[in-house]
Amino acid sequence: MLTLLLSISAAQLPPTTLWTPAVHEFKGPPAACQPFAIGDAASLPWNEGAFGIDSGFSTSKLVPMTRKLLDGQSDALVRMETLRRAVIYAVGVGDYGKKARPSAEARKLHTQALILMLQERALAVHLGEQAATTAQAMSPMFDLGYALAAIRQLDGVSKVPTGFASGEQELTKSVAWSGASAAMHLGAGLGLWLSRDQELRDQHFLQAATMAPKQSNGFQQNLNDCAKRFFNLKSHEALKETLHERLAKV
Repeated sequence: MLTLLLSISAAQLPPTTLWTPAVHEFKGPPAACQPFAIGDAASLPWNEGAFGIDSGFSTSKLVPMTRKLLDGQSDALVRMETLRRAVIYAVGVGDYGKKARPSAEARKLHTQALILMLQERALAVHLGEQAATTAQAMSPMFDLGYALAAIRQLDGVSKVPTGFASGEQELTKSVAWSGASAAMHLGAGLGLWLSRDQELRDQHFLQAATMAPKQSNGFQQNLNDCAKRFFNLKSHEALKETLHERLAKV
């Protein structure tokens, strides 16, 4: 566990400079550009749209506020939206309007600070006197993986060289846990979109769709939105059927 987490800033995979979706043509990398409807749940300040940053929000508050929000939220879908917003603030790809975009150096530092916090948070659960439970360990590891995936998917537009890995190992390990939620499987599918193992990616989307009927209406609607945008399908039911057939042929 510790070895995995400490090695995430090892040698980089080839940077993503071209966005070439394999399933359906759309704009934007999914882990960063797919906003989730989270109702009144607490998250970072935001306006409308995928990149609707609050231009009055001070990024000096980004890391401590993000940690507080993550620590206080058990719903992985809400945490995914908070992480998505945090990454967009950090790498500086939001809609700044007439306000100047932060400098490249500032964006690099904010991105590094965000990931270092998530690394420390994932490690911290193992440093207590009592061994961490699987549930305690998997959520922060998932959060780290999702943020890393979003940052890596934005490489081509953010131009922020961080040296961090893709998040694939963290996502895969966290959702291998038997208690992983439907939202975590959805997040793994989105985070692994550029993975060479597209079968694994589709398995996580299929698992999310399979679990969807027992989830809230809010989760089902968010999954439907992903099915439409990334697979050109109308619903999570259609997503389940399509992926089941596709994986059966592998």
